[in-house]
Amino acid sequence: MRATLSNRVLRRRLERMRLYPVGYVLPWLFATLPLALHARYGAGPVAAVTFLSVVALERLLPPARTEVPRSAERAVADNAWYKIVLRGYVPLQLALMALALLGARTMSPAQLIGSAMALGLATGSIGITFAHELGHHRRSTLDRVLAHVLMACVGYGQFMVEHYRGHHERVATPDDPATARRG
Repeated sequence: MRATLSNRVLRRRLERMRLYPVGYVLPWLFATLPLALHARYGAGPVAAVTFLSVVALERLLPPARTEVPRSAERAVADNAWYKIVLRGYVPLQLALMALALLGARTMSPAQLIGSAMALGLATGSIGITFAHELGHHRRSTLDRVLAHVLMACVGYGQFMVEHYRGHHERVATPDDPATARRG
C-alpha cells in the first residue's frame, strides 16, 4: 500500500515538473508588460501594475513544499523548450535595456521612474534568476557566457565565479558569506 502511495506522489510531482518550464515564460510577460502598458496608457500604471501583479502572484500561488526528484530535475533541464526560454531571455533583456536607454531622453521624470522600476524588475529579479539557472550545473559554454552577460547587465559579472568557487565550496560553513547565520 505504501509503495502505491509513493508512486502516486511521484507521479503527481512529475506531472507538475512537466509544467515547470511554463513558469519561466511568466518572467517574459513581466519583462514586456510594462512596455505594453507604457505604450498604451503612459507611465502612470506601469510600476503599479508590474509590482502589484508580482505581489499578487506570490500571494496566490502556493509555495513549493516538496523536493523535486533529481531525475525529474534533469529531465526538465534537458528539455529543448526550457533551454529556448532561458537562452531567449538574454536578447529580450538586452532589447529592453536598449529601448529604455534610447527612450530616456524624451521621458518625463515620472516616466523615467516607471521605466527604471520596470527595468529593475526585468534585469534584477528576472535576469539574475535566469543567469543563475543558465550558469548552474551547465556544461554548455554558451549557457555560461549568457549567464555572464545577464549578470554583467546588473554590474555583477563576477557572480558566477564567486558563486561556484566561493559559495558552492564553502556552503553552510562560517566562511560562506551567502549562508544564513544561526539565530
